[in-house]
Amino acid sequence: MFSTRDNEHNARRRRQVLPLYQIGALTNIEWQVDNTTTTFMEIMAQFAREGKVVDIAEWVQYYTFDAIGALTVRVRVLSRSCKLLIVPQFGKPFGFLKDATDIAGMISIIHGVVRYSAVMGVYSEWHSIVIRVMQSLSSQGEVGITYLYKFVADSIADWNASSKEDKSLQEEKSEGGALLEGDYLGSMLAKARRTPEKFKVEDTNYHLLAQVGAGGETTGNEMCAAIYFLCKYPGVLEKLRVEVEDVKMRSKGARITAKEAHECSYLQVRIPSVASLSCSVLHSES
Repeated sequence: MFSTRDNEHNARRRRQVLPLYQIGALTNIEWQVDNTTTTFMEIMAQFAREGKVVDIAEWVQYYTFDAIGALTVRVRVLSRSCKLLIVPQFGKPFGFLKDATDIAGMISIIHGVVRYSAVMGVYSEWHSIVIRVMQSLSSQGEVGITYLYKFVADSIADWNASSKEDKSLQEEKSEGGALLEGDYLGSMLAKARRTPEKFKVEDTNYHLLAQVGAGGETTGNEMCAAIYFLCKYPGVLEKLRVEVEDVKMRSKGARITAKEAHECSYLQVRIPSVASLSCSVLHSES
């Protein structure tokens, strides 16, 4: 996330969470998205059996946001006054796949934030005025990025309200920088409690907002691009299938793990190829 033009500041932010995205850390938490992946694959298989035509981009977005939710905030969904609300709770993904809908309009909100940022990034002097006007006209009083800020704040408040035993366990698991034994939010807040001089709660706000606000969006867009290019170039698809099936046969697992995928040489070459050919953030109505 490049929300600052200060290279030194951006580098410091990146170093703060670098351990979160290394393969050793990811192997500790991939089990948390296994159920989400299984649900997604079952839904796709059902569509294939029925010969049903669906918007794959929409379903990929549901999957990626559920996966991000399972890793990051973990929430429960309540209904209040006939409106869906997202309430932080440790233990569950958002529920987009289960309900087959954009819960609380979160995906639409993030799309709106992307479009808004594309304009206000150029005309930044108008931001403070425009956002106040938008908030005054909104029936909910919270729009775009302010909604996401509140969501992040509520998630942190929920974690802070958890028992001392849970917090102590999280701190023990994240000792020495070995984060992600539980989830992103708990790991970052445990780090802030343990070393406040190096990692503050404000840093948690920053990184959690980036994870939820941009993680699902960019991951979903690049997954859609990968599907498109694999369909367009069946030879590449076949080589990947052969490599993945070979790994599955040797590991005797239902699917390959993050560590095994990292060792697939052809797959690792194709991933950056997709990233270079795709647009990570889209801000058109399509």
